[in-house]
Amino acid sequence: MSNRSKTGSPDATAVPGFRYPRGGAERYGSPQPRPAGTQRTRPRTPRPVHGLATVDDGGTNYEDDWVRRVIVKFRDDVVPPEPPADVQDYVAALEDSSSLWTDLRLSFGVSAIERYTSLPAEEIAAATEAARANDASFEPPNFSNYFAVTVPSGISPEEVVARALGAEGVELAEIEPHFTDGSFPDGTNPRLANEGFLKPAPVGIDAPCAWAMPGGTGRGVQFIDVEQGWLFGHEDLAGANVGLVRGQNWTSSRPHGTSAMGIVVMQDNDLGGVGIAPACAARASGCRTSTGAYDLLGAILAASNALDRGDVMLVEQQALDGDNPGPVEVSDPIFAAIRTAVAKGVIVIEAGGNKGTDLDTWSHPTRGRVFNRADAAFRDSGAILVGACSSASPHRRLAFSPTGSRIDCCAWGENVDTASTDAGGATDVYTATFNGTSSASPIIAGVAIVTQAMVRQRVLLSLSPAEMRARLSDPRNGTRMAAGQPAIGVMPDIAKLVANVVLAYSTDDGVPQPLDNVAALAFLDAGHGGHQRSGQSTPHGVRGPAGTWEKDVNLALARATQARLGSRAALSREGDYNVSLRGRLEAARRSGASVYVGLHANSGQAGQRGAEVWVYGDGQRPAQAQSLKLAQTISEELGRIDGVVAPVRAGDIATLRPPQHRQGVAACIVEADYLSSPDGERRLRDPRALDQIGQAIATGVQRFLGGAGRAPDRPAPRRGAGERALQRR
Repeated sequence: MSNRSKTGSPDATAVPGFRYPRGGAERYGSPQPRPAGTQRTRPRTPRPVHGLATVDDGGTNYEDDWVRRVIVKFRDDVVPPEPPADVQDYVAALEDSSSLWTDLRLSFGVSAIERYTSLPAEEIAAATEAARANDASFEPPNFSNYFAVTVPSGISPEEVVARALGAEGVELAEIEPHFTDGSFPDGTNPRLANEGFLKPAPVGIDAPCAWAMPGGTGRGVQFIDVEQGWLFGHEDLAGANVGLVRGQNWTSSRPHGTSAMGIVVMQDNDLGGVGIAPACAARASGCRTSTGAYDLLGAILAASNALDRGDVMLVEQQALDGDNPGPVEVSDPIFAAIRTAVAKGVIVIEAGGNKGTDLDTWSHPTRGRVFNRADAAFRDSGAILVGACSSASPHRRLAFSPTGSRIDCCAWGENVDTASTDAGGATDVYTATFNGTSSASPIIAGVAIVTQAMVRQRVLLSLSPAEMRARLSDPRNGTRMAAGQPAIGVMPDIAKLVANVVLAYSTDDGVPQPLDNVAALAFLDAGHGGHQRSGQSTPHGVRGPAGTWEKDVNLALARATQARLGSRAALSREGDYNVSLRGRLEAARRSGASVYVGLHANSGQAGQRGAEVWVYGDGQRPAQAQSLKLAQTISEELGRIDGVVAPVRAGDIATLRPPQHRQGVAACIVEADYLSSPDGERRLRDPRALDQIGQAIATGVQRFLGGAGRAPDRPAPRRGAGERALQRR
C-alpha cells in the first residue's frame, strides 16, 4: 500500500524493521511525507455508510449536557413499582405514600424516573440466558430492576442516594458516573514514525508477526466496538463493511470512534494505514438512543448477544467525574453487564480511563477497594483492563494512566497514528496524536483478535476470556515497563504469543490442557464403503443414474472437510472399506470428539435436490440442544453456497441416538445432495463442488466449537419457507 502520510505528520518516514502485511514495500511503497498544513489534492468522493442510521446531532456536545442521575436497584426478588411516565402519573401516585417514587417526588421534586436501559426485555433475557448456559456458576442480576432517577438542579445526589437506600426492597443506590468517550493529551511528546505501535518489540506489539501466520489478520473472529459514534464511510474503513448492531451513530463522537476502529480494522489497501486485524468481522454498538439518552448497559448487552463465545468486545468509554476512578465497571449495572458478557465467553477489553488513579488504594464509598486484587472487597468482572504507556522504549507509565493490580496490560497511550474525521465528516482525515487509554485499549483488542484467530486456525478451540487475559498479561508474553514504574502490566508481544501460546498447541499430538472445555476434535463418519456388508452397514449406498456410488462421494467429502479442519479431524475410514455402525461409533467415542458428523448422499423422488441436515428425534422427545445447534450452524453455511438454507430435519437414526455417544457430544448427519437426481449426481462428482460443501461443513463445525464467525464478504443465504423445520424421517 502507499501508506500516504497523515495530516499533520510532516516527519513521517518508513518504519525501521517494519514488515508489510502482504507483498512487501516493493508492492505497497513506503510512507511518503506531505507538507505540514496541506490536505489531499484529489476531490473527496462521498462513500456510503452501509445503510446505517447516522443521527446528525448538529455537533452537540453531550458531555456538556450530562444530567446528574442516581441509579437505584431493587432486590432481584422484588417487583418494583413502575416509574411514573408523566405528571399525571405522579399525581395519581400520591395516593400510594409508601412508594419510593412518591417519596422522591414529594421530598426532592424528582420528575424523571426511568428504567436504566431501554434494551427490550427479550434481548436482556437472551444475554443472561446465554451467560448461564456457558457458565453454570454465574447468576446474573435482574437488569429490569435497575432504575435511573434524574436529580433536579439544586438537590444533592447524595441525599437522594440516602433516601433510596432506606426504602423497602432497595438493594443498591449510587450516583451514576459521567461516562465519556475519553479525554486525552494533544501530542506534546515527539511522535514516532507512522504506526510505530505495530513495530516489533520492544517498541510495539509486532503485528507483522501475526500477519505472517494463518489467521493472523483476524479472519474468523467477530469484533464489536462499544461507544458513541463512528464514520463508517472513512476511506480506510469502508472496505471493512462495519455494521451497527444497536443504538444510534452520533456525529459529535465520530472522531473518537473512527480512530479507535481504525487501529483495529483499517484496511490493507492503497490508502492510509493498516489496522492490527483488518480481516476481522467488525461491528459497532452505540451507547446513544434515538432520543439522545445514554445507555451503556443496553449497548454492552446488545453487543454480547451479537457475539459468539471467544469473540472480542471493546468498551471504549470511561467514568471520570467526581471521585470515579476511570473504569466504567465502577458502576454496578455496567459491572453486571460486562460480567454477563464474560460469562457467555465473550472477551471484553475495557479502557482503564485517563484519571491517573491508583486503583489499589481507591475505595468505593460503599463497596470498598473493589479494584485491589488483594482486598476482601475485590470483585472481578472478567474484563481485560488496559493502562497506557509511552510510545518511546523503554516504556513508562503515562501520568494519566491508572495503575494497580487490576490493570492487566498496557499499550501505547500517545502518538498513535490512525483514521479520524472532522466536523464536516471528511472521509480522508487521519490523526497522528490519538492518545490515552482510548488508543491503548483498541491496540489490546487487536492483539486479542489476531491471537484468537491464530489459535482457531491451528486447533478447533477458542481461548476463554480468563485464558486470554492470563496470556496477554503474562510477562513472558510481553514487554515489561522500565524499572521502577507503577503497575500497569506488560505490553503484549505477538511474537512471544505465537511462540508460547499459538504454537504450543500441537496439530498432531493432541491439545495440551484444553482451555475452556471445548473439545479440539471433530469425527467425520464417511458412510458405507467396500464391497461387503459389515454389520448393519451396507457397502455401496445410493447409486446415481450415471453409476456414481454414494460410498465414493462420502469418502471424497470427508477428505475435503478434513482438509479444511486439519488433522484434528478424525475419519471413520481412510479408504474403500466398510466399517460396521458399532465400529464407527466406538471409533467416535475413542477419538474424544465433541462433534460427530455423518456424511452421506441422499435418494428420493424425481426432482428432489439440495442438502439436508439431520438430528436425532423419535417424535416424543425434542432434539438435543447441542446437536440442533450444530445442525443449524452447518445448514447456514451450506446455504451460503447457493443462497438457500438447508433444512434441518429429525428422525430415528441409529448413528445419532444419544446413548451411542459420549455425554455432551453434538451429532448430526449431512446429506450433501440427492445422488438420485442427474443434476445432483453431476454436482457430487465435481471435485470443486465437493470442496465447497466440505468447506461449508468445516466452517459450521468451527463456528459451533469455537465461534469462528462468518466471513464478511460472503452473502447471507435467503430464508426458505421450510428453513430449519424439524420433520420426522
